[in-house]
Amino acid sequence: MSVLTIRSHKRFAVRRSVTLREEAGGKRGGLMIELSCEGCRISGVNSLAYTIHQTVALDLGEDE
Repeated sequence: MSVLTIRSHKRFAVRRSVTLREEAGGKRGGLMIELSCEGCRISGVNSLAYTIHQTVALDLGEDE
């Protein structure tokens, strides 16, 4: 059974390598797969390593 989720903002499919920088100084790589004006979805990152409302910064590389 699928569940329909109504989103407040349109999401766009992307494929972009990113680095997540944690407040404690750690880094993890991932793949951004969706982007909206309020956030993004990143694949390939262990979600258990993070808590809800934990602050991270996204590094998109030198070109961005």
